[in-house]
Amino acid sequence: MGGYKPRVDKPTRRRILVAVEPTVLEGALAVVLQDRNDVVQFHDALDDDLSGPYDAAIVSTELVDRVRADVVITLPGAGSDVGVGHVIAGGLDREVQVHSHQQVIDLLDEQFPPVLGPGDHLVEHG
Repeated sequence: MGGYKPRVDKPTRRRILVAVEPTVLEGALAVVLQDRNDVVQFHDALDDDLSGPYDAAIVSTELVDRVRADVVITLPGAGSDVGVGHVIAGGLDREVQVHSHQQVIDLLDEQFPPVLGPGDHLVEHG
């Protein structure tokens, strides 16, 4: 059997920190993401909850020094170029367009392809 190796080393749910201002946006992103992810909201978390590791962090502010994430997605801020964010992973910083919550989900799925559980299936849109 060739090079196929099932992914059993990663849990089916990603652990994601959402640290976004305004906090109403942070809450909205957390609601959208919590279906397939374990989400920690920065502004609601206790200090003990903030310690890593995280699979990903979605931030619009400076990432707290003690938080560790494999992937950091920065969202455009009010004072920055509208729609321009960054994906930082593996030491590389890539500029990306971010105009909707769906694009944030797509960026996460690009970095961490969904792991399907029993009875799950992918539906292609387009």
